Amino acid sequence: DPAHCLKDSGTWVRKVRFIPNFRDGKRPLGSFGARDLWVTQAYADRSKLRSSNFDLGMVVLRKRLGKRIEPLPVKLFPQRAGRSELFGYPAGAIRGRELRVCSGPTWAGDGYSRRIPGPVGRATRCNMAGGSSGGPWLSFYENGERYVDGVISTGNPSRNTMTTSYFGRAMRILLNDAENR
Repeated sequence: DPAHCLKDSGTWVRKVRFIPNFRDGKRPLGSFGARDLWVTQAYADRSKLRSSNFDLGMVVLRKRLGKRIEPLPVKLFPQRAGRSELFGYPAGAIRGRELRVCSGPTWAGDGYSRRIPGPVGRATRCNMAGGSSGGPWLSFYENGERYVDGVISTGNPSRNTMTTSYFGRAMRILLNDAENR
């Protein structure tokens, strides 16, 4: 998840649910509550705008997902130029009730991310509408495997772009901290 979905203006959200395979209001594989929420230290320490290059968060669930739900591997230090598929449930357009997908080429940054501290993220042409933050970016790599290598963080409707913070050092630290707690 992006950090801004978990902690905004210094306040942690109270209710976080993971609902795999959500469709038309139905939860065929159940609903999973959060045990812990994590955001990168850089996001927690800075204002929302200055930390958009560190807009990364993690939800640790209360219980295991079980055998029916296959996790996708995470790719750290992904190539910035490539091709990705983005998935989201935009609350701004369809009240978060319908999955939207877009795909296309990716490139480094989106304009403003180059002017603030931190690693330059990735961008692609897509406009799902507001409220799609947290949807995964999936990319295929040389071994033919599909990896999560980003999450929808910000968008610019006038430029028809969506961005993800970079899954680099900050994400590796976040993953290690969450796994070892």
